[in-house]
Amino acid sequence: GGGGGPEYKRGKRFQKLVTLMDSSQAQQVQNTFRKRALGTVALLAGVHIVCFVLTVTAIQSQRTRMLLLSRAGQSQRYMHQILTDVRSLDVISKNRTVPWLYTEADAMPFVNRIAEGAEEVKVRLNEIRSAYSQPGSPFLELLFHDSQTVWDSKMADGSDQYKNLTAWELSARFYAMAKSIQQYHGDWVREGVYIADTHPGQFLLRSGPDLFQALHKILNALMYVAVDNTRWVESLQFIFLAVEGAAISCLSAFYLAYLLRSVAAQRYKLYGIFLVIPVGLTRALASQNTNLHLDDDDE
Repeated sequence: GGGGGPEYKRGKRFQKLVTLMDSSQAQQVQNTFRKRALGTVALLAGVHIVCFVLTVTAIQSQRTRMLLLSRAGQSQRYMHQILTDVRSLDVISKNRTVPWLYTEADAMPFVNRIAEGAEEVKVRLNEIRSAYSQPGSPFLELLFHDSQTVWDSKMADGSDQYKNLTAWELSARFYAMAKSIQQYHGDWVREGVYIADTHPGQFLLRSGPDLFQALHKILNALMYVAVDNTRWVESLQFIFLAVEGAAISCLSAFYLAYLLRSVAAQRYKLYGIFLVIPVGLTRALASQNTNLHLDDDDE
């Protein structure tokens, strides 16, 4: 037995008629809206991920460039320290020390620091060479092709011999001579040989400044690369901010609003069509189409 009287039954029929009229089309519209909304969200997520990855990659590249710049600066400092220590060893070997500056007891610490500094310079130059080993790199030109005339050795008649060496060749010679001082310093002290009169000592004191100038060119080039890279990263971040934050986000918001409005328009259109159906026809259709869908309350 049903309850609620004729008005209640007419209301139930009205609801079932609405369900029958808009169920398939409304479901289709909802599915379309769901797919497009999910696609929009997926597009936003994809753009965010791509921008994030590219930004992180650019920042890592900037960090690498700045690190190489600092490493080149450190190599300059180590070279300057080596040249100063070699000159100090020469002064000590000539017994011209000053007690409040350094004495003969400081000779071995100077020797060890020269060897350690040579290792540090070698490591940093290898890092720069590895980082810019691409064909056509200007650093390859500065390291392996840009040569300069430096002091090489003494001739048999006592005259100076000069040689054209690239920065890489000069750095290799610089490293070898620094290691030679560490190896033979004890023998020179026992023999009373001045450091500036030895071939390693002369090479470091006379050709070391040339290597310093050659590496200073590399330092300047690294500085320009770091500055350009920093500007590029800043421009990239502004571009991503404009594309991701303004363009993509605003377009997505407008598109989602358009989808919501389309869904609402579809539903109101169905309801509007139903409302213009004559009342008699509505009742007849409701009675005819809901016979199979009446629940226990309609029996």
